Amino acid sequence: MSLAHRLRIHEEASGCSVYLYSLFVGAGCESRLLVGFTSRALFVAAPGGNDSAVWGPAGGPDNFSLGNSYAMTSSGGLGISASMPGTDNMALETQSCSPFSWCGNFAPGDRVLFTGDNPDTLRLTFGSSISGVGSQMQQNVLSPLFLGTLSAFESANNLLGFFAENGMSNANNDNSAISLGVLDTTGANIAYVTIGDSDNQDRGFGINQLSLKTTAAVPQPASVVLLLTGIAALWVRQRWAS
Repeated sequence: MSLAHRLRIHEEASGCSVYLYSLFVGAGCESRLLVGFTSRALFVAAPGGNDSAVWGPAGGPDNFSLGNSYAMTSSGGLGISASMPGTDNMALETQSCSPFSWCGNFAPGDRVLFTGDNPDTLRLTFGSSISGVGSQMQQNVLSPLFLGTLSAFESANNLLGFFAENGMSNANNDNSAISLGVLDTTGANIAYVTIGDSDNQDRGFGINQLSLKTTAAVPQPASVVLLLTGIAALWVRQRWAS
C-alpha cells in the first residue's frame, strides 16, 4: 500500500447533480421518495441537514489499526457504527499529503475513514433511523475512473434506494472529491447505509465527515414539489456561479 495513493474528482466540474429514486415497499405499497445528491452543499441546503460527524477529533492522531469496526457520536448525539466484514482493518487519516497521511483530493485537514486495501463494502449503522446522510468519497489508488455507490436500508433490511457516481482519483488536496448523499423525504427511515466502489472491487477507499439529517416531517405532495423546486433552483444558481 502506498500512502501517497489517496485521490479522486467528480467528472462534472459543478458537482451539482441531483437525482430521484422512487420505491414502493411492503404489502401496503408504502411509498418512499428518495433524493440522491452529488453535492454536499446541496444536501445541507435543500433538506436542511441538522447534524454532522467527524471521524475522530479534528486534528487528532492517525490510527492505522482500528480493526473492522469503529464507533463515534455525531455533534447532535447520534451514535454511528462503521463496520467492515471479516477481519478487514480500517484506519483513520488526515488529508494533508504529508508523510503517513491521506494524500488525495479531500479538503486539507479533513479526517478520513479508510477501509484499507480490500474490496469490501463499508456499512454505517445509526443508533436511530435518520432521514439523510452524505459524505465525500475517494478511491485509494490512482485510477482513470471508479464508481462510488451508496445504498440505503430501513431497519427491516429492505433496500430504500441505490445511488452511484463516477469519480477519478488524484492528489490535488483541493476538496474536489465526489459527494454521495441520500435523503428520504417521507421521514426518518434510514437505519443503515453501505458504501462501496463497484468498478474497482480489489481496492479500498476513504470517506470524510458525514452530513446528517436526523429528523424529517412527512411532507404533503405539495411540500415534495417545493423541495424539488428548491433543489433545482440551487442547482441553477451554482451552475451560473461556476
